[in-house]
Order: sequence, then structure tokens, then C-alpha cells
Amino acid sequence: MFPRIEAAGRGMFREVVAKLLSEHEVVHELLIRLGRAADALMEDPEEANFVRAATTYRKLEEVVRSHFGYEETELAEAIGYYLGSI
Repeated sequence: MFPRIEAAGRGMFREVVAKLLSEHEVVHELLIRLGRAADALMEDPEEANFVRAATTYRKLEEVVRSHFGYEETELAEAIGYYLGSI
């Protein structure tokens, strides 16, 4: 979707798309960390593993909410205009 928006917008959305793609990498890393934390918690349900899983989850939730808010604010009109219904 992002390449189509960037191309259709003649570069108007280049910075927005770059930021969103960068944030996707952060989300990916946090998902990996959360999976590892969940595995550790399953293997050893001690307090430290619970805290690590909960902390990682809260960070992921924070990043995703911020990301979606930014994406909707910056690209909602562009998505509707350039891509129609998805």
C-alpha cells in the first residue's frame, strides 16, 4: 500500500511513508521480544518473567496506538483518494 501512495502522491508522502516503515521495524522487533518473553514466562512463570512480558506488551501497545494514530491522521485522506476502498 505504501509504495502506491508514495507514487500516486508524487513524493508528497515520502517522509510520512518513511516514518511509518521505520515504525514497522520497531513493531516487528517488539513482537519478537514479546514472543520470547511469553516463551520464557511459559517455561518459568516467575515474577521477573511476568514483569518482562507485561512491560514488553505495554511498550508494544504504546507504539502501535501511536503508529495507528499517526497513520490515520497523515494518510486517511490519501488512502481514500489514491486507493479507493481497500
